[in-house]
Amino acid sequence: MRRNHTSRLIAFTLSVLMLLGCVVPLSAAEKKDSSLATTTLKEVSEALNTISYKEYQDRHPDAPKATREVLIDVTAYDKGATDAKVEVRRNVADDLGEKQAKALYIGDNGKVTWPVNIPATGKYAIEIVFTSESEKTNSIERMFYVNDKVPFSEARYLLLTKNWVHDYDESTGRFAFDVTGNELRPSTSIERAWTKYTFRDSNGYYADPFEFYLEKGANTISLESVREDVVIASIRLYPYEEPVPYKEKVAEYTANGYKEGTDVIHIDAEMPSYVSEYTIYPIYDRTSAITEPQHATLIYRNTIGSEKWTTTGQWIEYKFNVTNAGLYTIVPRFKQSELNGMYTSRRVTIDGKVPFEECNYIRFNYSTDWQVEALTDGNTPALQFYLEPGEHTLRFEVSLGDMGDVVRRVSDSLDSINQSYLEILKLTGATPDQYRDYGFSRVMPDTIENLILESINLYEIIDYMESMNGVRSQYSATLEQVARLLEKMGTDEDEIASNLDDLKSFVGTMGTWVSNVSKQPLELDYILVQGASAALPKAEANFFQSIIHEIKMFFGSFFTDYNSLGGDETADNADAITAWVVTGRDQAQIMRNLIDDKFTPQSGISVNLKLVAGGTLLPSVLAGVGPDVALDGADPIQYAIRGACLPLNDFDTFDEVVSRFTEAAMIPLTLYGKAYGLPETQSFYMMFYRKDILADLGLEVPKTWDDLMAMVPVLQFNNMEVGLPNNYQLFMYQMGGHLWADDGMRINLDSNISLEAFEDMCNMFTQYSLPYSYDFANRFKTGEMPIGIQLYTVYNQMILFATEIAGLWEMVPIPGIEDAKGNINNVSMSSVGSIVLMDGCRYLDSSWKFMDWWVDKEFQVDYSNELVAVMGPAAKNATANREALEDLPW
Repeated sequence: MRRNHTSRLIAFTLSVLMLLGCVVPLSAAEKKDSSLATTTLKEVSEALNTISYKEYQDRHPDAPKATREVLIDVTAYDKGATDAKVEVRRNVADDLGEKQAKALYIGDNGKVTWPVNIPATGKYAIEIVFTSESEKTNSIERMFYVNDKVPFSEARYLLLTKNWVHDYDESTGRFAFDVTGNELRPSTSIERAWTKYTFRDSNGYYADPFEFYLEKGANTISLESVREDVVIASIRLYPYEEPVPYKEKVAEYTANGYKEGTDVIHIDAEMPSYVSEYTIYPIYDRTSAITEPQHATLIYRNTIGSEKWTTTGQWIEYKFNVTNAGLYTIVPRFKQSELNGMYTSRRVTIDGKVPFEECNYIRFNYSTDWQVEALTDGNTPALQFYLEPGEHTLRFEVSLGDMGDVVRRVSDSLDSINQSYLEILKLTGATPDQYRDYGFSRVMPDTIENLILESINLYEIIDYMESMNGVRSQYSATLEQVARLLEKMGTDEDEIASNLDDLKSFVGTMGTWVSNVSKQPLELDYILVQGASAALPKAEANFFQSIIHEIKMFFGSFFTDYNSLGGDETADNADAITAWVVTGRDQAQIMRNLIDDKFTPQSGISVNLKLVAGGTLLPSVLAGVGPDVALDGADPIQYAIRGACLPLNDFDTFDEVVSRFTEAAMIPLTLYGKAYGLPETQSFYMMFYRKDILADLGLEVPKTWDDLMAMVPVLQFNNMEVGLPNNYQLFMYQMGGHLWADDGMRINLDSNISLEAFEDMCNMFTQYSLPYSYDFANRFKTGEMPIGIQLYTVYNQMILFATEIAGLWEMVPIPGIEDAKGNINNVSMSSVGSIVLMDGCRYLDSSWKFMDWWVDKEFQVDYSNELVAVMGPAAKNATANREALEDLPW
């Protein structure tokens, strides 16, 4: 009996351990008409065949501009195709001059259509007045239709930013301090102000707003929800007038007799009135002695921007007051030391308008040092602005400036070269025989011609870039390498097979080029609004200021604990808890900052966060020197069966905390009904597919495994493959099987369903010759494997690793098994990371409050957004919190 009991206990323990990597997270049988149904071939083809805005403009070269505006009643929409609803909103924007008015609330899904009668054929810009409805950190995204068609590809991605405001400390007028004297990050919240938005390119390729060609008579316009809900108060179609050139503005100044302004206005850049993104907030710089304010040992949040302010469309806005009317220059102290040999750009608006054309192309040149210069477009120094007395708003918006056309042309060239590579790949396979005569010029003459044309195009782009920058940079050198290879392959077909690997590599290089140049970093210290004759302050400290600053920092380092997280004056150090984390240093630093800025001031509990190496936790716990809480990497069941961690069920708020996750997320953290951890991360399988390749081959996106297997012969005929995971439990769960039986007392791998699932998986690899081991990211990028099943976190890798195919791929739910009623069971498996309360914890209540905060929506969203802001879009966190996951831009 004792031996039997022991065997059962071992079997149960093993079954639970096996579950750690394979639980069922999002189960439900999906019907054929489910909202989760994958995209159809028709939808994919329509998306890929949409012309660009440049082509759209070229199709209507002689179309006149509209002569008058058209106002659309937002409440007069097609009520049969949407769940939008009309609401009375008080103070609907003082912009509208009404105390109250009706507005239209539109949810985060569906499509809203308005009829519009156009008085005369012409080109119209479109402006809406909107406000955000939710507290989510995502921007609002919409797709735009004219007469039920997307007019051009860029109209698929309209990005409406929200207004975020920082909460400054009333006592200091700046930021609150922690107990060590460091300035804390201010809290940030949405201000639901009514905002005007003119439809424009979210990529920044075009400086001016979109102009839509509309014919006289009855038309319709539609907005389809992509992300976030929105409230729209008005829609206006109007004739767009380009800003006048600066020369004409100067002539206007002279004609009106404007004189130089006498005010000198100092704006602290780290204290904006509004920002467009939650992650744009004050940071600190300690490299210069004269950055304002500065301290040798304490952290003062004295700048803003840098890597947090790089994406097209992000903006920072300031309010300032002018006492005396006149002509003023705007002089920032700035640093742009990241885009080597290039300049970064900003669009500058004053009081919501671009004063003159050059304000679309403001340049900030590269230097490793701080710079102080009046705003310029690179051609005209010290641009001047006429300001009347009173309050004004100054906005700096990230743009590509003059580089917008260059990046667009390189991006278009990249798409064309990538298509040529795929055509060659279909003929030769991934490893062509360089000694074989494939007859390229006979089989694919258009492809060979395209290589030559793109080579010529790249040489033209290089010449244009060098004329703009006045210097040869690494970016033009990269394009020249690609142009030479294309020229060699296009003029001598014997070079194609032997250089196909190089072409594949250069396609990836061009994708990285587009990604890097599209980033526009800039860091601001302060902004001066002053007359053109006023002296400019020094950009850098002199020798004596610098040496004194360095000496202070050196001696201060002996007395300053740079690892202390501090807290505010209410922190009770007696309740300080110790938390260990196994992650990268960048991630740990973000955690430290959020604890210091949010948790400690709110709870009064100090936290000693330590970054430790993997594998050190268990020995430390056994030695009695472990932490109170272990983060990211702790294996709860492994520790629970050894008595090294504590159950959480008895805490008062346990049920409320657990409700934030799916039921399946708690399975691998639970033993004998006791939960020994809280889920931090949860990832599950999704299907990745290349939209361009499937559309080219006429293949529908598969919904069942039978659909997927039917695609295999077509793909293999074109030298392509399907990537499947070698985990039969994926099929077992879809068949209704389970990994364990008898309440977990024995493994259920010998059941008929388990054996059938194993046989089905093996048949896929043996009968269809699918690869068992492969590098999915590489093969997916090159098109050798246009469809595959992977954990959805592979998305992070692909958006960084495969920038050259951005917009050409998608991830959707995995295929499933269809039953007799037509229902498709596409259940997936997931893996879970957790946070654990360790045995020997000194402060149970404080530690639980910390764990509660850690897995709450607010922290998970903050942490995930910070990862993206600091490490880029490839650092999105696979949070287990369901509400937080909805807020993140996956």
